Amino acid sequence: MSDSNWNGASACGSCVRITGPWGNSITAMVVDQCPGCGPNHLDLFPDAFKALADPNTGEIQVSWDWVSCEISSPIVLRAKEGGSKYWFSMQVLNENVSVRSLDVSTDWGNTWEGTTRRPYNFFEKEDHGGFGADKVTVKITSWNGEEIVIWNVGVNGEEQTTAEGNFRKI
Repeated sequence: MSDSNWNGASACGSCVRITGPWGNSITAMVVDQCPGCGPNHLDLFPDAFKALADPNTGEIQVSWDWVSCEISSPIVLRAKEGGSKYWFSMQVLNENVSVRSLDVSTDWGNTWEGTTRRPYNFFEKEDHGGFGADKVTVKITSWNGEEIVIWNVGVNGEEQTTAEGNFRKI
């Protein structure tokens, strides 16, 4: 997705419905940024492009809108390589709508501390430190305000924790 729509990685993990020049459409997930691609530009994987137009065409005119992803399996939280109780960096995977925020609690949800989403789509503690615990409680909030709380989330490098579900599709 182009810089103009990337919005500090908040577009990552979102889905778009793309309509091509023939009137056919596909749903695709935003997975990375396309620096310098121009306003509202989408750089598609070859199979997605082929579903919309002849791959030999080059650039094509499309229209697109944000939509819920067709994902019903649970959200997964993944700690970044090198993560620990001294450095918190976590990614939300498999979400079916865009994630607005990720908050962390070390006291079973009595108090919450926010994190900052980095351009590479990991949420990190603002001071680049950790929360002093190998397991934390995580609350993720969707762009429309729905919250999911995940208990006993491992923070050590590449540890994954699966939630009980996903956001409601809109």
